[in-house]
Amino acid sequence: MPETASDERFRTNGARLINRDALSAVLNERLAGEDGHELTRRMLAAGLPAGPVLNVDEALRADHTAHRKMVTQLGSFIGLGTPIKLSRTPGGTRAAPPRFNEHGEAVLRARGFSDEEIAELARDGVLVGARRG
Repeated sequence: MPETASDERFRTNGARLINRDALSAVLNERLAGEDGHELTRRMLAAGLPAGPVLNVDEALRADHTAHRKMVTQLGSFIGLGTPIKLSRTPGGTRAAPPRFNEHGEAVLRARGFSDEEIAELARDGVLVGARRG
């Protein structure tokens, strides 16, 4: 896109910032038909840092994700581990997330609510004990 490089609206970073919407329109039009994986390969071959934007399924199946042990499982729960891996904290799943409102009353008690106040909140419909709909 040599015409874009010579366009006065985009010649300097300041001009690009002022004309950001116009530059975005030009780039969106040019890149709309590109396959992200193929474009990434071409950019890497040209020495540019690049990576495709992946949907969730692709990201979970990616070789890099497996190598980094990012997908963890505990029982039937499957989730993402932390990207920070240390020898004593390897980043696995330590516990499944709580079920809906599993610890709601305990959290309120820890914040100073009495049993009577919690019962009143439940009676008034502020606390929801089961999913709706």
